[in-house]
Amino acid sequence: MMKNILFAAISVLVLLFLGSVMYAIFQPRPFSQVYNLSLSSKQPYGCLVLKGELENFYPNKNVRGLGSLDLKPYYDYVVNHGEYGYETTDDLDSSLVYRDLGYEVTEKFNFLGISPFFEMSKVDINGLLLHLYQGNEALILADKMNNDLESALQISTEDYSGMDSKELKNAFSVKYKDGLFRQHKVRGNYSAITEYPNDAEVICRNKLGDVLGISIPIGKGRISYFSTPVLFSNLHILKDRRELAEELLASLPLENTYYCQSTGGRAENYTEQPSFLSFIHSQASLTWAYYTLLFSILLFMVFRVRRMQRIIPIVTPPSNSSLEYVESLSNLYLLHNNHKETALKKMNYFLNKIRLEYQLETKEVNDQFYLKLSQKSGVAQKIIKQLFIKYHYIQDGQKVSKEDFQAFCELLQHFKN
Repeated sequence: MMKNILFAAISVLVLLFLGSVMYAIFQPRPFSQVYNLSLSSKQPYGCLVLKGELENFYPNKNVRGLGSLDLKPYYDYVVNHGEYGYETTDDLDSSLVYRDLGYEVTEKFNFLGISPFFEMSKVDINGLLLHLYQGNEALILADKMNNDLESALQISTEDYSGMDSKELKNAFSVKYKDGLFRQHKVRGNYSAITEYPNDAEVICRNKLGDVLGISIPIGKGRISYFSTPVLFSNLHILKDRRELAEELLASLPLENTYYCQSTGGRAENYTEQPSFLSFIHSQASLTWAYYTLLFSILLFMVFRVRRMQRIIPIVTPPSNSSLEYVESLSNLYLLHNNHKETALKKMNYFLNKIRLEYQLETKEVNDQFYLKLSQKSGVAQKIIKQLFIKYHYIQDGQKVSKEDFQAFCELLQHFKN
């Protein structure tokens, strides 16, 4: 009984687990709210849509990720130029960027950087600024940049948080240059530019008067910085006003455009292929199914640890095999045509029945015996007498024919109840 209950309980749990898994499989995957601005992410705060639209802003131009060799000619020039005497790129000083190399070191291309926190090493900063000084342009979209990059550009930013709904509405009502203020449906914190060079041009403000975007001339080129990159995420490009994003991207010249992302500092990493447990815990139905499976395994182990009752064997009562023995023996006699022995055995069995059932002695068989047996059995006295005559005939004979044996058996049949 216990075994059947356990099997039924486990079966129900397994069915519940399979049902939960099937339900989870056919449910849409929940959106991740991770704010990473990844150019390969389809999540609300990724930038896969922006990446796909870049080719439309720069038609017939090469749009790709920034390669490791794209700025290398600038690094080599600074390191190898004898005038400066630097042995490695680690010794570079930011003042070196304000030099005209006198010739075009590499192809012209736009630099586009996007990350919640954009970080560059001193070597990368110097290479980028040298590239801009030759007449190229760059656009950086980031809430904040690392100290070296901010120092090189002479800017400073500040995070704002804890604002009420009205202040947030004004904070994300942004105007590009002399255009109209456009309201964006954004919740949370935002960054504003508090310090910038005197020759910088303010290109974006909000209704609070905070500066959100500037353009800084660098030699023959310039670099633009926008401190609210959330407006470039998939969520806002698809469902919110996109004019500001279009105007900022269109401000770059029609040249090859190479984009770059940084994952340093406070930027949150995100993976498109989460681990097994993180995927399970990302969906409530799978989480319940997972813990139901663990609980069912624990329950099964608890029941198995308990001492199971030993199976009680089925004891059958002893059976009387006398009749089977007589039947087998009779069949043996019939097989050998030994009618006499068979008749004598049947007669002995009949005499035993008379003694036990009718309470009569069988030592003396006479007319008085026939009378008593007839009275007790209800069989005619004449038939009883014929039975015993036939019995004595068979007993005294050497060989009994089949007909005599059948006649003897027919007389015995009168005593069958």
